[in-house]
Amino acid sequence: MGNCLALCEPSSGSCTAKKVKVVRVAKPDGKILEFSTPILVKDILTNYPAYGVGVSKKVTEPLSPHHELKAGRLYYLLPSLHSPPNLTSLRNGDTGGGTKRIKVIITKQQLQQLVTKQIS
Repeated sequence: MGNCLALCEPSSGSCTAKKVKVVRVAKPDGKILEFSTPILVKDILTNYPAYGVGVSKKVTEPLSPHHELKAGRLYYLLPSLHSPPNLTSLRNGDTGGGTKRIKVIITKQQLQQLVTKQIS
């Protein structure tokens, strides 16, 4: 299993086949990334910091950053298990001991109402 690259010399007409060692990583959108070996998980995650690399599509424990990926295998780019908290947990005051930022989109009128309520 893997890719095969044929090297041909036009002058002599001889061809030799060379096995190319490639690791494939499937992104969540279905696109396949190819990397030459040897490569570690941390090398892939430099471009995808909010992800992990796993051996199946199911979100399980991701591979260690120092895990060396094997040529010819297909790995999966998985969303991080440490996803941001939902709004319900923020409303209940559960911030996990740190500050959480959320983005709120409101109209100018709604902003004016909020400001006047805080002043009075």
